[in-house]
Amino acid sequence: MSLPTDLKIPRMPAGVWVLGCVSLLMDISSEMIHSLLPLFLVGTLGISVLALGLIEGLAESTALISKVFSGMLSDYLGRRKGLALLGYGLGALTKPVFALANGVGVVVAARFIDRVGKGIRGAPRDALLADITPPSIRGAAFGLRQSLDTVGAFTGPLLATGLMLAWANDFRAVFWVALIPGLLAVLLLLRSPLTIPVALGVAFAAGIIFWGGFNTAMEWTNREEFCISCHEMKDNVYQEYRNTIHASNRSGVRATCPDCHVPKEWGPKIIRKIQASNEVLHKVLGSIDTPEKFNAKRLELAKHEWDRMKKTDSRECRNCHNFDSFDYAEQGRRSSKMHQTGLNEGKTCIDCHKGIAHQLPQVEQAIGAPKDGATPEEFHPPVQPEEPKPEADKATKG
Repeated sequence: MSLPTDLKIPRMPAGVWVLGCVSLLMDISSEMIHSLLPLFLVGTLGISVLALGLIEGLAESTALISKVFSGMLSDYLGRRKGLALLGYGLGALTKPVFALANGVGVVVAARFIDRVGKGIRGAPRDALLADITPPSIRGAAFGLRQSLDTVGAFTGPLLATGLMLAWANDFRAVFWVALIPGLLAVLLLLRSPLTIPVALGVAFAAGIIFWGGFNTAMEWTNREEFCISCHEMKDNVYQEYRNTIHASNRSGVRATCPDCHVPKEWGPKIIRKIQASNEVLHKVLGSIDTPEKFNAKRLELAKHEWDRMKKTDSRECRNCHNFDSFDYAEQGRRSSKMHQTGLNEGKTCIDCHKGIAHQLPQVEQAIGAPKDGATPEEFHPPVQPEEPKPEADKATKG
């Protein structure tokens, strides 16, 4: 049943979304700089913490005072959009000044102009929002704009932090990037035909930057230095690995931790990284933080890894080794026979090569002295004899 006409909620005007997106873009731009500016002023330009506090306090006071006069001018002139454009324009134009600044005075001037712009645009923007919104949804319109503004305030510092990590703490490069959303905000408010192509170009560039940053982070965790950064790995399995052929051999070809434990393909690699979160959890819980705890769980941990490799047909082993590339004539007689037998039986590398890079877990024995390494039956279960076929049974009975 449809509602009476007078009870229907009016549709949110497109202008409200435009103003909300303008706020979002400008907040991303401003917060990218403001979140880094104290570090830039103190660490790069060398001002004192006291001077920093005075600058920030005066700048924010300037924005608050400017709001009073901008509201009065907005009512007097009736040009709300023009004043809003002026405020956003001042904010966007100061962004390259931060990137080019080589002295405290230039940064302080840019900071004050930016805050004047903030003070000028606030009141006319809100008045414009009220003018274009039906009274019945005015509260929702203001809430929408403020929500988008908050998203920008959250995204800006996050983006700045990511870029600082990716670009080795290059403040000026990040300040230049902050100019892009600022200019987009002005173009969007102008309803310029350039807005869409510029936005698409920025989105494409942002996608490349995000992908590059994400992939860089992924590869950063795929290093031996990262794997042994916790003492549980460095003091235990890494010491064992150093004495194996995978670490040192006559050819100089070395297989590191990620070569054997992280897939190369994108999908399996992501799955393996997600699974690794469980290992991080146990690191935090201290489940294996001593040699005694580690050795107590060694067999359990080893079985998990063997099962994983068995399910993937020893995928990581086959990054370097491949049955199809074996030259059996160059192998020893025993190796050649075992490899061909294993291939014919559908075995995979881990079925026979457990303990190739790390010591096998210790297994308690009922008699005899304890030995490092498990009994053969633990890792190479005997093949069960096949049951005789029915035809053979009949022939035997006959």
